[in-house]
Amino acid sequence: MVRIRVAQVINHEIGLRVHGRNYFSYLRDQGYDLQVVCSPGELVQGDMVTDEGIVVKAISLPSRYTPVDDLKALIQLVRHFRQQRYDIVHTHTVKPGFLGRIAARLAGTPIVIHTVHGFHYWDDMSDMENRFFVWLERFAARFCDSILSQNREDIEFAVRERICSPEKIRFLGNGIDITRFRPDAVSPDVAVAKRRELGVAPDETLVGMIGRLVRLKGYFEYMQAARLLHERGERIKFLAIGAAQDKASAVSPPELIAQHGLQDSMQFLGMRDDIPELMAAMDVVVLASYAEGIPRVLL
Repeated sequence: MVRIRVAQVINHEIGLRVHGRNYFSYLRDQGYDLQVVCSPGELVQGDMVTDEGIVVKAISLPSRYTPVDDLKALIQLVRHFRQQRYDIVHTHTVKPGFLGRIAARLAGTPIVIHTVHGFHYWDDMSDMENRFFVWLERFAARFCDSILSQNREDIEFAVRERICSPEKIRFLGNGIDITRFRPDAVSPDVAVAKRRELGVAPDETLVGMIGRLVRLKGYFEYMQAARLLHERGERIKFLAIGAAQDKASAVSPPELIAQHGLQDSMQFLGMRDDIPELMAAMDVVVLASYAEGIPRVLL
């Protein structure tokens, strides 16, 4: 039996650890010959195989729009796709979706699919910037056979802005592994121990925010709110949890914590794999994002 060869193209290693972990494992278990193309990072230092047995090809897909680096990435993708002769290339998010779709079609990949995880279109951008990014999406849409969306609002946006025809885009949705977040999955003793580990007293409220370290996630607003509560003398401790980003809009929580005078009340934990335990220890979970494809943190 000939196995269908599939490449999933992502630009954040968090996709390997969190967002796409179950999905990639599912495809592998269904018998697909799966490989993930991902930008290098803390986890992905080079070509590798994950603990789940997923083969990873490291190709730098810069988040920022840099023509020279983007062209290099496009050439690398075309060469890789031609060498591997995938049956399907499935791209995710903005930059991998733009470069990956073009490269896959240039390499002669039979089926090219793209999943929208939210469009790069914000209220605080100029009309010219928004028009430019809409044009990029229209252009990239010509290089794929189908587009999937995590939410119905983006489908309406894509059709209204003539990014693609209604027949080309369909609703996919998204989700989380709810077995990890069942109320009985983390015992009260574990939650208490986690609070103790974080130095949170029993009579203190623990508030946590989880998200990529970019301005869009609302870290500035989170810090401002924390400062107001701290100045009121509220017995509250705060957590900031997220993965570093190579973007012009990237933020540094340690710097923000110092700027807002929150050294005694807020901790930056970076990237963590114990989110269920941390959430069980929290009294409040915050999502301050300006935009989300779908808010997995709230799910």
